[in-house]
Amino acid sequence: MPKLFLAIPYAVAVRDVLRSQTFDVLCARSDLEVVVLAPEGELATIAREFSRPNVRFEPLQKFSTSFVERLLYRFVLGFLYHKSRTLQVGSVSGMSWSLQVMAPLAKVARLVLGERQVMKLMTFCFRHLTPTRLYKELFARIRPDLVVVTRVLGFSLDYPIMKRAQVEGVPVVALVSSWDNLTSKGFFAFDVSRLVVWNEVMKEEAVDLFHYPPDRVFISGIPRYDVFFSADTVRSRDAFLRALGMDPSKKLVTYATGSKNLGLCPEDPVTPEPEICEFLADAISSGVIPGAQLLVRLHPQADPAQYARLMSRKDVVVDVPGSASAFVDRLFTQDDDWAFAELMHHSSVVVNLFSTVTLDAVACDTPVVCVNFDFRGPRPLLRSVTRYAQFDHYAKLAATGCVGLAGSREELVEKVAKYLMDPSIDSRARQQARERYCVFTDGSAGKRAAQLILDALDETITPHPASPVRSAFLEGRLSPEGTTIQGLDTSSQERDSRRRIRIGERGETNGDHGEPHAD
Repeated sequence: MPKLFLAIPYAVAVRDVLRSQTFDVLCARSDLEVVVLAPEGELATIAREFSRPNVRFEPLQKFSTSFVERLLYRFVLGFLYHKSRTLQVGSVSGMSWSLQVMAPLAKVARLVLGERQVMKLMTFCFRHLTPTRLYKELFARIRPDLVVVTRVLGFSLDYPIMKRAQVEGVPVVALVSSWDNLTSKGFFAFDVSRLVVWNEVMKEEAVDLFHYPPDRVFISGIPRYDVFFSADTVRSRDAFLRALGMDPSKKLVTYATGSKNLGLCPEDPVTPEPEICEFLADAISSGVIPGAQLLVRLHPQADPAQYARLMSRKDVVVDVPGSASAFVDRLFTQDDDWAFAELMHHSSVVVNLFSTVTLDAVACDTPVVCVNFDFRGPRPLLRSVTRYAQFDHYAKLAATGCVGLAGSREELVEKVAKYLMDPSIDSRARQQARERYCVFTDGSAGKRAAQLILDALDETITPHPASPVRSAFLEGRLSPEGTTIQGLDTSSQERDSRRRIRIGERGETNGDHGEPHAD
């Protein structure tokens, strides 16, 4: 029986992979054993929700990086520095001392060897200069045919899994977990068989930044958004607001926070977001923003204690989804995931400080405003929140015109009030951004990601040419039900392939449905 390792190092990966159709489709293949790897403290919780006859659970191991590993990683970031505006303005001090050293060294190496050769050299160095025995026994005991990783950035817990796979010669599929990962965190220089990304923007970044072969980068759409495009999971606006104790007759302004570290700099040792929320609450209660009510939704890595004053206000609802977990981030339930989809659909305006929730709102055609100024007073660019607007992923999205950027307190109030009066403003730009970033709105991105994984597994076991039906599915020409393909006759010879594509139907009977966002 083929065996597949599926690494879940963050709670958001529970939502994005295990609770999406990706996991259901993988488990629906009865001849496949899926081994889920997660932090030991959460294995029992995850097993209760995701147990299947062909699924087993193994712990992810804590590890410490060596000096050489950290040095090589800094060199990789230095190598990417000239191409990534995010790295140039991203750190608290603008550019850390290590990047100041590594960027010039990487430039010399690039000029002498060329970019492709430098990347090959990094692959060699990571493999041969950073040996490890982690997971050697696990690989020997289970002997996986394919490894699927879902983070592998910034030395996350699935990093040594990918290292061991490289040593053992096991192919790896990497599901890039968010739209900013390639430009902000760098990708480790390992030989990944397939890279699964959300959209063409991320594919272009993988090719440009890492010289990744275009024919090994696959676009699935955004699996966490499948719930956004499934109308049966969304309650009516009245029912949703009443369940929160809110007034259906008033417009809903939602402030979605970032992590507790968002907006920090030497002048601002504590995030300014609670103060921004209080400012909006005061503007609403005083009638400056008329006919509205405020909900504050906390990020999975936000500190609820910082929002205690807001929680004591009767005119504000503070939503603290999920629960503390052995993961770095809070672990959401499926109800939390559905509630977030409803929140994005039913909000009149979403406000945030350059969080991925901007893209979440755009996916639901909900107006969104980003706080593009330092709330406590101007800071130098390299310590200012305004630098976030220059991050590569945000600058590309904002260029579509789908985001309202507020450059002052007055402009923040003005833009929120404007969208409340006319939510159709910028709707066309939001539609264009949705088409570019979401790509597919058929609710089948999770199935598509799973099929890409199964293709890689099949090619590992028995290489075979791609089926026309499979190709049609991946290109979005196959109907969600798997019955018709635009421009292709599938009447007879493709019956078996069609059955494989439709495997997701069985998966839907095996377990939970299968999204908030959290960067």
